[in-house]
Amino acid sequence: MRPLFLLLLGAVSAWAQLFSYGVKAGVPLNNFLDAARSQHFAFNANTNRYIVGPTAELHLPFGLGVEVDILYRHFDYNGSGTLVDVITNSRTTGNAWEFPLLAKYRIPTKIVHPYVDAGVAWDTLSGLTEAITRNSITTSTSSPAELNTTATRGLVMGAGLS
Repeated sequence: MRPLFLLLLGAVSAWAQLFSYGVKAGVPLNNFLDAARSQHFAFNANTNRYIVGPTAELHLPFGLGVEVDILYRHFDYNGSGTLVDVITNSRTTGNAWEFPLLAKYRIPTKIVHPYVDAGVAWDTLSGLTEAITRNSITTSTSSPAELNTTATRGLVMGAGLS
């Protein structure tokens, strides 16, 4: 019985060195929607200054690793403008989800562990609501015209200390 217990304890220890997980939180450096203006219409973003979600990493030999995250932030923005004597105001809210898949390299040092990572991220929007007021008449939609696509992907690069 004792050898089996020691084998299981060793397996748990090896698994802990191979795999890690936790919660990632941060502060976005830019607005969800860049402020845009035209001659007749303008958008102003009210960015929530947080992004948060679970993270998991598979540790590989030679300082390499693979990381996957599920990151969330809430957003809202306002729009206003005038077209042919019609005053239009809108307020849009929603949730932005980001799913990055990253290759990571940890630089071997003794005290702090700097790393660089790069990969691809898939983004999607959910829970969209837009209230549009035109000359005191308000309507609602779940498909804002300015957000004509709710899913995108792009390249991601990062660096940090762990």
